[in-house]
Amino acid sequence: MSELNDWFQRQARREERAVFLEEALLGNRFWAYAWYRLRYFFVRYVIASLTHALTVLLLYRFFDESEFVAVLVAYAGASIVSSFWWGALEGMRAEVRRLYRRRSPHLIPKAVGRWLSFSLQLTLLAVVCTLLVVALVAVDGTLGPADLYVVAILLGLSLQFVTRAYHSGIYAIRRIYRPLPAIIGVEVVGLTVALVLVPALGVWALPIGALTAVLTVTGLSLYFTSRAYWFLGLSPRPFVSWRSKRLVPRTALRDVFGGGFSYALASLDSLLVLVLYSTSPSNATETGLFALFFLLAPTIRACAEWAQLMYFDYKKLEVQVFRNLRRRFERDVTRLAVVLGLAFAGIAVGVGAIVYRGSFEGVAWALVPFFVAVSLLAAVQMAAFAERAYFTLAANAGACLAGYMAVGIAVDDELTTVLLLAGISFAGFLTLRLRSERFESGSEALPWPTEWLSSLRRVEGPVCVAAGRVYVDPTGVPDDDEWRHRQVAERLRRTLRSTGGVTQIEPGVLAWYERVSDQPTLTEQSLPSISGGLVQWLGARAGENGLTALQSAAGAGLLGGDLAREAVRPARTTMDVWELRTAFETMFTSGVVYAPDEPVPQPLRRLSSDEKRAVLLDAIAFARELRVARPRSGFQVTAFCPDGELRLIFLVSRRAPRRLSRRWSALIRRANLEAALCAPASPADSGVDPRSRRRAASRLAARVGTAAQTSP
Repeated sequence: MSELNDWFQRQARREERAVFLEEALLGNRFWAYAWYRLRYFFVRYVIASLTHALTVLLLYRFFDESEFVAVLVAYAGASIVSSFWWGALEGMRAEVRRLYRRRSPHLIPKAVGRWLSFSLQLTLLAVVCTLLVVALVAVDGTLGPADLYVVAILLGLSLQFVTRAYHSGIYAIRRIYRPLPAIIGVEVVGLTVALVLVPALGVWALPIGALTAVLTVTGLSLYFTSRAYWFLGLSPRPFVSWRSKRLVPRTALRDVFGGGFSYALASLDSLLVLVLYSTSPSNATETGLFALFFLLAPTIRACAEWAQLMYFDYKKLEVQVFRNLRRRFERDVTRLAVVLGLAFAGIAVGVGAIVYRGSFEGVAWALVPFFVAVSLLAAVQMAAFAERAYFTLAANAGACLAGYMAVGIAVDDELTTVLLLAGISFAGFLTLRLRSERFESGSEALPWPTEWLSSLRRVEGPVCVAAGRVYVDPTGVPDDDEWRHRQVAERLRRTLRSTGGVTQIEPGVLAWYERVSDQPTLTEQSLPSISGGLVQWLGARAGENGLTALQSAAGAGLLGGDLAREAVRPARTTMDVWELRTAFETMFTSGVVYAPDEPVPQPLRRLSSDEKRAVLLDAIAFARELRVARPRSGFQVTAFCPDGELRLIFLVSRRAPRRLSRRWSALIRRANLEAALCAPASPADSGVDPRSRRRAASRLAARVGTAAQTSP
C-alpha cells in the first residue's frame, strides 16, 4: 500500500504542475501551455547541440574525408527512413484512435499486435541484411572503425521499426511520460562511453559508443512505453509473432504510403546540410557556409521538429465540432513559431559569430528570416499531416526540396543563398497555409448527428436520405446493444465510402445519405445482405440537394421526433449567434458565454484546470446529442453548433431557477435543430439594424422566461 500511496502522491504533484490543452483553449494560457510542452524539448536541444559538436570533432579527427562523408550520408539516410516509418505508422495510430472512440479498447491490443508483428519482421530483415554486409566486408579484411560506426547507425534504424511501432500504439491516445534524466541520458550516454574509452581503444571507441547509445535508446523506449501499456491495462504481447503472415490492413494503405512519403519529404527540409554538400561542393570546401550549417544542424533540426510536439493536440482537435477551437489553436501556434524562429536565429547568430570565416554581418541578418520561415513551415506542415492531407503536404515539401537543390546548384553567393532558402521556406508556408481551409477532416470515426446533418446540408446535387432501425429479434424488438449498433454503422459507412455518410441519429436508429446519379447502393432490397439482416428499413427520401432531402426526410419522421417537429413548424430563418447570446445574457445575468473567436471571459479563466476540462467535455456531449446525460462540471453546459461547429458555449450555475434552466435548454436545443434544417443565412441578414436584433432577442428571452439574477 505504501508504494501505491507514493505513486498517487507523485501523480498528484505532477497533475498540479501540468498545464493541459484545455487551459490554453478556455483559460487563455497558451504560452504557459507551450512552455510546459516544450520545456524538455529545449533541454534536449541544448544537450544535443553540445553532443553533436563533440561528436563532429571526434569524427573529423579520427576519420578521413571519405569515411566522414560516409557517416554523414548514413545519418541522413537513416533519418529519412525513420521519418518515413513514423509517418507510415499513422495508419496504426488512426486505427487505435478509431477503436478507442468506438469504446472498444479491448480490441486495441490485437490491432497493435498486428502492427508489431509486421514491424518485428522488418527489424529482423534489416538486422540480417546488416549482418550479411558486415560479414562480406570482414571476409575481405577491410572492416574498419568507420564501417562499424555505419553498422551501429543501421542497427539503430533496424530497432526503430519495433520501438516506434510499440510507442505509437499508446501515443495514438495519450502521451508517454519520461523523466528528464532519461531524456538527457539518451543524448549523452554514447558520447560519454566513447570519451571514456578513447584513451584505451582509440578510434574503435567511437563505434562502441554508438552501439551503446543504440541499446540505451531502445531499452529506455521499451521500458517507458511498456509502463504506459501496463497503466492502461493493455498488453499486445499475446498477439505478436514474427511468423505472422498478416501484413498491414488494406484500409490503412493510404496512411502507410501517403503518411510515410509526405512526412519523409517534409523531414528532408531540415537536411539542408546534405543538400548543400551534394549540390554545391565548392561551398563545402572553399567557403564557410557548409561548415556553418553543419555546426547548426541540431538547431535547424530543432527548428523543424518542435512542431511534432503539437501533433497530439492537432489530433485531439480533429473532430469537426472543434474547427473553431482548432483555428484559434493554429493562430496561437503560428505566433509560437515566430517566437521560436527568432530564438533559434539568435542562437545561430551567436554560433556563427564564433566559428564563421569571413564577413558575417550580412549572413547574420539573413539567418533571422531563414529560421523564422523554417519554423513557420514546420508548424503548418504538421497541421497538414494531422489532417491527413498527404498529397498536398508531399507536393509542398517536394517543391521546397527542389527549390533548395536549385539554390545549391545555381547560386554561389552566401548571402543570396541564405535569403533564397528563407524565401522558399516562407513561400511553402504561405502556400500550405492558404490551402489549410480546404483540408478534409482527419477523423475516420463515425460522425456525430450534428456533424452528419451539417455535411448533408452542404451536399450539392441529387442525394438520397434513408434510415433503418437495428434489431436482432425476429419479432422486430429493438436491440439496445450500443456496441452492435456501432459495428453495423461502421459496415454501412465502409459500403458507402466517399459517396455518403452514416450516423446514429437516435438510440437504435441509423440514418445515412448517399449521392446518387442512377441507383443508390443502400436500398430496401440490398440493406439486409449488407447489414447482415440486423437493420430494418424505415424509409427513404430524395432531393435535388442535401438541404431539400434533409427537410423531406425530417418531415417524414425518418430522423427522429425532434427533427420531425421542427420540420412541420412554419418556415423561418435560424436564430443567429448574436440573438442567442443576447437572449442568454438577458435571462442569466451571471451566466458565462464563451466564443472560440473571442477573448476568454474572466469568470471562465478563474476556473480550475479540472473544471475547464469538465466544461469542455460537457460541451462536447451536448454538441453530440444536444443533451448532457452525465454532467461532469459544476455548471449546466449547453452549446450552439450550427454547421457542426462549436460557435458558443453557455455556462449556467446549477443554483439557477430550474424552470428557467429547463426552458433555456429547450430553446438552445431548438436553435440547433433549426440551424440544421434551415438554409444558411445570407450575407444580407448580417446587416440587420442592431436595435431590431436587440428587440427580437428581448422578445425571444421573454418567450422562455423572465430575467433572473443567479449566483455565480
